[in-house]
Formats: sequence, structure tokens, C-alpha cells
Amino acid sequence: MPAASSPPSKRHKNNEGAALVEGMSWRDKSIIQFGLLAVPDGWKDSVARGTENAWKRYYEYRMKIEGMSNEYDEDHPDGGYFEKWTRDMNDRISTSIAPNCKWHWKPQLGDLVWEDYEDLRSGNFYADVWSPYAIPHTIDLKHRCHSRARYTTFEFFTTWSYRLIDFEKEETIENEEFQELCSNCYEDQELRADVIDDEHLSEKTCSVLRNFLFGSDSKDSKSITCSDMNFWLLIFGSMGTTDPNLGGDAMCGDVGYYWRARDMRKKLYDMKAGPEGEESDPDASKC
Repeated sequence: MPAASSPPSKRHKNNEGAALVEGMSWRDKSIIQFGLLAVPDGWKDSVARGTENAWKRYYEYRMKIEGMSNEYDEDHPDGGYFEKWTRDMNDRISTSIAPNCKWHWKPQLGDLVWEDYEDLRSGNFYADVWSPYAIPHTIDLKHRCHSRARYTTFEFFTTWSYRLIDFEKEETIENEEFQELCSNCYEDQELRADVIDDEHLSEKTCSVLRNFLFGSDSKDSKSITCSDMNFWLLIFGSMGTTDPNLGGDAMCGDVGYYWRARDMRKKLYDMKAGPEGEESDPDASKC
């Protein structure tokens, strides 16, 4: 009588059809499930591999986030808004990220308040941006905006914020304190006097975010991921602001930077981004 064969390993398919095998490490599960790329040779030795506990937390957290519904009634303005936002953002990704890299993001609409179902009065936009490489990190993004005309005044504020989640450090998952990237509001609602805070929209912040997401901010890393300027555009676009001038939302409403000196935005990007694929001038970190 022939010996009974061992039972086959239990398998299930990930979203792209690759098999996950029971007993596989959490790191390997994550790589297969989410299509993560190997850290490029140019800087892989400086990037930690990540412990199994970190990858377990990453896998469970990301599965939860990816499982959140993005279905909106197409007849409701929320549905049209989300469709326009994601379509514009996908176009941005196609022209901003290098062909062999990826921009992993999960957008989510918060509460949107409409005026006459046409004009956006208030909105909250959220997104997780995951490292395209086998690095257990995500950047949690949040954009809030509000604008409303009163009889003699005009209410207005807008903020873009982020927090860094390193799954090696469990406390960063629970810490819900966000760092403001930049903001604008009216100090005097009647005079509509802008109060702009862009202290953290700087080269230093760009370097911190790039290192966290890609594992490097070197010149070589920029050539195979994206330039600093495109990185900023992808970060802002992931928060709902796909206008490269930060001047409007996905439906062309004025909920972004409502700056009088519009050339200030271009100066900001030119000074902080530099030419495509090149590192920025360290002496130009402030505008």
C-alpha cells in the first residue's frame, strides 16, 4: 500500500492573483499581498529589513485600511467628487512617478458639506501612502478645508497635515497627533486677511518624508522614484489637492491656498524642488 502523501499547503490568492502560503513569514505575505518592490541595490544596505512583529502589524493594519469602502452614490456630489479626485490623481501618478516605481495610496473622503449640492463648503480628505518597497512604513495624510460666505464676512481655513507610522514602533500606530505641513486661514474674516503658515513646507521636511517612504533621498533615489517637486505634487494630490498650484480642490473650488501673490507658489516649488531628478540647493530651504 503506497504511503499517504502529505496534504498540500493551504493557499489563497492575493489581489493580484499570487499565492500566499500558510506558514509564510509576515514580511513575505506583505510583499506578495501588496506587490511591494525590493529596496533598490543603491541603498538597500542602509534600510532595515523589519522584524516579524513589525510586518505583522503592517499587514493587519494595511488589510484593514485597504478594506475600507470607497463606494459613493454617483448621483450624490460626494460620488462625483471622489471620482474626479481619484481620476486626476491617477493622471498625476502616471506623469510624476518613475516607470519602475509605484505610488501606493488609499484615499478616503471624510465628511463633505455642500451648499446647494454644487459648491463644497467644508471637507475632510484622508489617505495612507505606503512605501512602494519592502519597508514597513506609511505616511498618514489629512487635509481639512472650509469656506463659507456670510453677509459681511467670509469664513475660510485650510490645512494639510501628516503623521509617520513606523510599524517597528507600535506607539506610532496609536499616536493620532498630526504634524501640520502648511495652512492658511483668515485672521480677519471681514477684511479677508490671509495668515499663511508654511514653516514645515521645506527641504528638510521633504527629505524626512522621502527617507521615510523610499528609504533614501539621494540623487540616485530621485532618478528612480520622482523629483522633489513631483513628490510634493503626489503628497498634496493624495490629500485631495490635485491642482499643481494648490489653488483649488478636485471640483475647482477655492479650498486650497488662497494666496494673493500667486507667483509665491511657483517660487516655493522652484526653490525647493530644483530641476527634475536633481537635488535642491541646500541654501534655498526658506522662501
